[in-house]
Amino acid sequence: MSTQDAADKPVITPDMAALIIAAFKNFHAGNEALHVGLLGMASILALLPGTAQIDAERLAVVLEAFTANNPNAETLKPRIAAYVSMVVSIARDLPGVMSDAAMDQAIGSAGKKKN
Repeated sequence: MSTQDAADKPVITPDMAALIIAAFKNFHAGNEALHVGLLGMASILALLPGTAQIDAERLAVVLEAFTANNPNAETLKPRIAAYVSMVVSIARDLPGVMSDAAMDQAIGSAGKKKN
């Protein structure tokens, strides 16, 4: 399959969106477990290859699928987009942060060897 063929395929099917939405409907908004789970998922997503290259147009398609028939769609879409943008930004910054952390660790290890 060529890159163009992959780009032409739907990002998410309505059935996939419905399944994910149904799973999230079981959570309560104030539930701490929900927040932990979502932040855990966001952390994993930030580490996945390709997250840093998420395209705004494809994100818009996904948001449309997830918010279809939702009376609060116009309020939810910008909030979801902001959250996803945060995860994408973290993914984009991750290589530099990891390099800095590795350098700090190397410096710290070198300092310990001298002592």
